[in-house]
Amino acid sequence: MKTVYKFRVPIADVFIQELPEGAIVLAVGEQLGVPQMWVELDTERPPVARRFRLFGTGHEFVSDLSLNFVGTFQTMGGRFVWHLYEETVSI
Repeated sequence: MKTVYKFRVPIADVFIQELPEGAIVLAVGEQLGVPQMWVELDTERPPVARRFRLFGTGHEFVSDLSLNFVGTFQTMGGRFVWHLYEETVSI
């Protein structure tokens, strides 16, 4: 079944999220104080592990990785701004 699910985005340098094969990250943001990403997916597809990286504004950026920008979101009422990327190389 094709649908949109949300997944918590941990405030961590790197995290792995299992998503159904072919899933598309639509948006990232904060909902009720919790960072989330909304993903279009097909629940009948097999899961695959995907690696995400989170960089705060002003933090060192790992430039030797192949990354795709996912989105920017704020936490703590805008005190912190985060930039979410997905590594494009398979795990």
